[in-house]
Amino acid sequence: MRLSILLTLLLAMTPVCVMADELSIEDDMGELPKAVSEAIYREEGKGLQVDEDDPAQGKCELMGKRVNLGGGKSAYFATTKEVCHWGANIGPMWLVLAEPRPAVVLGYSGVLLEQQKERHNGLPDFIAVAGTAGWSTRTWLRYDGKQYVGVKGETCTTQGEGTAKCTPMKMRKRGSAAEGGSR
Repeated sequence: MRLSILLTLLLAMTPVCVMADELSIEDDMGELPKAVSEAIYREEGKGLQVDEDDPAQGKCELMGKRVNLGGGKSAYFATTKEVCHWGANIGPMWLVLAEPRPAVVLGYSGVLLEQQKERHNGLPDFIAVAGTAGWSTRTWLRYDGKQYVGVKGETCTTQGEGTAKCTPMKMRKRGSAAEGGSR
């Protein structure tokens, strides 16, 4: 009896590393390591200026969190602070591999990424979701060994009384989404 109580207490105190099922731009996030922020700034260039017409205002600040992608892989999920470059419930989001050197493997505009069980080239597939009250998009993303690319997608529009009409999205070269958020 004492052994089972002791084991229960030990298990309750042991930190658990949980894989992220959903990564949202509205999640609680903190400061990013400098190398991760620098990787995003390099990838985006001038696209992260607070005001493109007034560079003196500086760059959008970034925030994020470390996530477990399974298979011994970890990354940082990031977005901008103070809703910099956000639209109506849609903001920039990045997935940056942590090792060996931080590298942006996904840049997208949306609300969240849903991690899937399927994996390609060692990383999980994701579904990127974007939307507002009248429309939404879902883009299925797959890692090609260098970056995530869109393999299929759908756009849905609200038709009233909780019904929606969904149509397939046309995909661009290399599989990125033609509409609905590819950065």
